[in-house]
Amino acid sequence: MISKIFKTYVAYLPASRMGKISVFTLSIWVFIAMFSPFLANDKPILAKNHNGWFMPIFSKAEITKDTKFSFKINPLIPYRFDNLDLKKINQPPFTIGKNGMHILGTDLLGRDITAGMVNGARVAFIIATSSILLSVVFGIFIGLIIGFYGDNGIKRNLLQQLLFLGLFIFFIYYFSHLLGDGFSFYTIVPFITIGILGFVINKALSFLPLKKYGLPIDMFVQRIFEINESVPGLFIILAFVAVVVKTSLFTISMILTFLMWMTFALHARSEARQIREEDYIQSAKASGLGDFNILIRHILPNALPSLLVVVAFSFSGVILVEATLSFLGIGLPLEEISWGKILAEARRSPKSWWLAVFPGLAIFLVLFSFNTLGDILANYQRKES
Repeated sequence: MISKIFKTYVAYLPASRMGKISVFTLSIWVFIAMFSPFLANDKPILAKNHNGWFMPIFSKAEITKDTKFSFKINPLIPYRFDNLDLKKINQPPFTIGKNGMHILGTDLLGRDITAGMVNGARVAFIIATSSILLSVVFGIFIGLIIGFYGDNGIKRNLLQQLLFLGLFIFFIYYFSHLLGDGFSFYTIVPFITIGILGFVINKALSFLPLKKYGLPIDMFVQRIFEINESVPGLFIILAFVAVVVKTSLFTISMILTFLMWMTFALHARSEARQIREEDYIQSAKASGLGDFNILIRHILPNALPSLLVVVAFSFSGVILVEATLSFLGIGLPLEEISWGKILAEARRSPKSWWLAVFPGLAIFLVLFSFNTLGDILANYQRKES
């Protein structure tokens, strides 16, 4: 049923002219982001020398103009986003450089703006996709649980399952970071600690009257929502960035996930509270269908259409936040180039209009496309209801 909902919405989007334009714009953005190393690079995509065929873009060996190839295929943009050329500082569009034309000009360090725009698309795509995906999975999971059970329905068995699910997620996350560092006594300590803690909590739950009364998880999560709403998101971001030793695309995605999962949880909770009162849900309970099957087979598919609208608008919000942080010089590593960083350079050189126009236009087009899709999906949902 979930796949059917996706197919219905995907088929409906191109029905309007603005939907077609939005889908086309976002398709270009996704294509550029996914194939950015092949589009902007100072190394050939495919080449042949005396050793045979190989792909220099994946090689760490330095490639110069003197490197001899019997055959090669160069990228469309013959520059990387981090190539510096101090002889071509702050040049306007269509300036000739050492590797070819700077189609969109250069910045204050002589870096090619076209290559920077391509890398900015990749940065925006990675941060937006990863943070939204994690927020959707975690937020919808929590929202459906608290919306379906409320304050007096979640019992000990389900609480134990949630506990061990959390421990399993921690195990996978922590183990993935150990692969590159190797095992030692200090890396095993967290596993032992979490194992003991899980055993103690599990035993403690057996002495609590949860089987009869349940756990007021809805009230507890609502208080978390209220605390989160009372603290400005920018302060939370600054606090996280201040304590992180080395920022990266991953850390920025995790920070945005921490800020956004509650939005999806609130919407999922609201939908679950409405759907759980429907007659077919009561019939499913009376027939003996388990709570997990009810959540996955009945409540989630019916809550999904409204959640897709939230996802569309959230994408534009994340991209705007990432561009704002880059503009302020917060979050991303110094070696990364994004649309917001290119915009920030325009402040130091007001006459360099290309530093403001091209990244600003890219941000506008992507945000406009996602907001348009959100409006189209919302209108379609209202018609269906």
